[in-house]
Amino acid sequence: MRFISAGDPLYNDEPLSNKEITKDIDKIKSAALQRYLKQLTVALDSELNVQIMDKNLETRFQQVKDAAIPDPQMLTLIQRYRTSNERQFSKSLAELIALQDRRKKSN
Repeated sequence: MRFISAGDPLYNDEPLSNKEITKDIDKIKSAALQRYLKQLTVALDSELNVQIMDKNLETRFQQVKDAAIPDPQMLTLIQRYRTSNERQFSKSLAELIALQDRRKKSN
């Protein structure tokens, strides 16, 4: 087993790549291996966070979609009420116009 000294190319403070790890596995300094594992842990944590956000994004998208568009049964009910209100408004408007015309004629 060979010891790694400060002048050795494997002796550095940068995290090692997968290729460097598997190439000289018996020559790796424990600190370098710890840095590699820490870098791998950070990458895995980041990937996990992305996957969680992606899953939550689909759920949130469905919630917004459900809130923005009522179900068909509720939509039918809303349209029925709207039609009823429009008819009532038209009838009231016609009555108002007729009253205004009567008032103009009586003056």
